[in-house]
Amino acid sequence: MNISSLQPLNEKKNIYIVFATILAAVLVMASIGPSLLAAGDDSDGLRRANVGVFVDSVPAVNIKTQAVGPHTINTETTVGEYSGDVAGTLACTRTVIVNVDEARFTGTAICNFVGSVLGSDPGSMTKIFTFDGPFGGPVPGTVQFSQGVGGLQGICGGGTFLNVAGEVFYDYVFAFGDDCDDLDMSDFLDALEEEDD
Repeated sequence: MNISSLQPLNEKKNIYIVFATILAAVLVMASIGPSLLAAGDDSDGLRRANVGVFVDSVPAVNIKTQAVGPHTINTETTVGEYSGDVAGTLACTRTVIVNVDEARFTGTAICNFVGSVLGSDPGSMTKIFTFDGPFGGPVPGTVQFSQGVGGLQGICGGGTFLNVAGEVFYDYVFAFGDDCDDLDMSDFLDALEEEDD
């Protein structure tokens, strides 16, 4: 993201729209805990996906920029590609809050993923992610994958990622079948912590 190219807008109405978008994303994320995905054979019903990377395949397109105090709020669209355990295309609308005074940015995105997970048949699912980090430094975030269709029906997941200079390294856990009915984001993060211990 080129911070010097950001152009503030002083329309109060636009500020409310961006904050409403962020709030909607947070509410959706909180409500989608149990749902999702397809078929797995791990003894506890969870399988880890952490081999591969994600990179933007098309530069972000800025839809709207506005200034609020020390913050610049950008709404943009992105398209990228997963490789490895998660393979496919991800198209997102994300909101990024840039704080130049603190040299950091925070954001959230709602995405559509089309592809496969851990060798599943192709399908599509919703992905929501949040991130917070310094300019120029690695930026960590969390992810939740929601209701899948096609080859991703009955599959759900979540986990963490680290964006290092535009290359995103992921560490996700996916559940298959009935396990998705009883899991939420904290279950996926707990499973990652337990496996790392």
